[in-house]
Amino acid sequence: MPVNRNALIRYKTIDKCLQNHYRQWTLEDLIEACSEALYEYEGIVKGISKRTVQLDIQMMRSDKLGYNAPIIVYDNKYYEYEEKGYSITNIPLTGKDLEKMSEAVEFMKQFKGFSHFRELDVVIQKLEDHVHSHKKKKKPVIDFEKNENLRGLEFLDVLYQTIIQQRAVKLTYQSFKARQANVFDFHPYLLKEFRNRWFVLGIRNKKEPILTLALDRIMAVHPSEASFLFKEDFDPQVYFKDVIGVTVEENIKPERIVLNVSHKHANYVITKPLHSSQKVISRDSYGVMIELMVQHNFELEKEILGMGEGILVITPESLKRRIISRMSEALDFYNTTLTGKSFDIIHKKLENKGFAVVNNLYTKRALHQIESNLIQAGQFDPEGKVEKRIDPVTSPRLKDSLINVNIEKIMGKASAVMEIKEVNFYQYLPEKLFTWMQMDEGEVFSLLFFLEHPRMSSFPLLVFPGTHKNILNSSGQKLITENSSPSEINLLPGAGILFKPLLIRCFHEVLKDKKVRCIEIKFQIPSTKFQTNLKP
Repeated sequence: MPVNRNALIRYKTIDKCLQNHYRQWTLEDLIEACSEALYEYEGIVKGISKRTVQLDIQMMRSDKLGYNAPIIVYDNKYYEYEEKGYSITNIPLTGKDLEKMSEAVEFMKQFKGFSHFRELDVVIQKLEDHVHSHKKKKKPVIDFEKNENLRGLEFLDVLYQTIIQQRAVKLTYQSFKARQANVFDFHPYLLKEFRNRWFVLGIRNKKEPILTLALDRIMAVHPSEASFLFKEDFDPQVYFKDVIGVTVEENIKPERIVLNVSHKHANYVITKPLHSSQKVISRDSYGVMIELMVQHNFELEKEILGMGEGILVITPESLKRRIISRMSEALDFYNTTLTGKSFDIIHKKLENKGFAVVNNLYTKRALHQIESNLIQAGQFDPEGKVEKRIDPVTSPRLKDSLINVNIEKIMGKASAVMEIKEVNFYQYLPEKLFTWMQMDEGEVFSLLFFLEHPRMSSFPLLVFPGTHKNILNSSGQKLITENSSPSEINLLPGAGILFKPLLIRCFHEVLKDKKVRCIEIKFQIPSTKFQTNLKP
């Protein structure tokens, strides 16, 4: 029995509604959903009748189309599928269906190898494997790459229809860098998949270049009243000719990229070229030298970084520096990731000595970000002699850059509760910090670290280990400082030192009148927890 396209749209819409068990569907709701679908896909504005949807439900319940849909009515009002997870798209293939599909597969296989039909190869393989798995009642023998949890796939069909019908859409889109979503009219021209991620290409207006938007960053798609803008000179084959991936800069010419690929990776690169322009320049026992003519973009860097130690950029110098920088940042990130064992060691040092040095507390990038946020927050003083107290409330971005995951874990391990009391920034250390003293702030931990400084490779501090365990009067402090030898700590830029309350400490004289740029963060901890470890 032939079924027209409008009826199939209605069946599919009713099916989608009834799969949603989190909503109660009345007949009026189904009529409205079907009317909206027909308007969206076919431009039909007159709507549909109540009898039409009733007949559709009757047809879906019947065996005429092979659906036998278990549609029930409860409370004499609401429609739903009796079987959870049922869908008319999941019905098994009949013997006749398999026979027809087999014929279609055999017919299409005749075109494999012809350049004009080359794009059908994957389709034929999928159909052939699907038919084989149903006929033989065996598991599929071909497993195509897929990511069913990828966000944005629900917009594929809508965008496809708008491209075919040359209609503008109103997108709600939020890139990874944006703090909030933007809503704008968009005129789509092409859907493109790369590395199992979908993108849509189009323009917002005639003055702007082609935009490439990731479907997983699209929040919503709605019809737009804007007239569709044509771009006659857009040719996808020409547009992507000189790039790897989907990132294209229209005004940048491709450049010669020369890569030295080790013997370990050479065969992979030769059998699966990075780009259609790839040429082998030379070979030796160590590997191959290849040449590409492409734009320098994000995807090219990812391909190179993906081969790790097996590839070396020869030219251009700018790409070489970029890869070196990213690999250095990766190594820096590994070095600054503290493990569970590290936290245990830090905690033991705090308990026994009253202080702990944490090397590689911040990455180099993090230090630069902190310095940039300090400038934006107006914390750099021209004279440089004034202590600056940072208000975390008025400088949230600076606070976020200061408190990284390492500090959160350290303070969580040390005190169970982390609450920032104050943050101080010094370009020059105050005079009071060069005097021996036992901080009497009770329940306050101090974390001190230095930003990178070109004139000094390390920053010496002096402490008396163990003095955090007792509250000392002035004579007791004097006795210890005059008759004991302090420990000298050399703190490298990016490292931090955590002081427990009451630890006797001071800065080394060599730091006087020198620009050091250090930050002190004071953390409040519960007084009850603190006092249980003290002897009066």
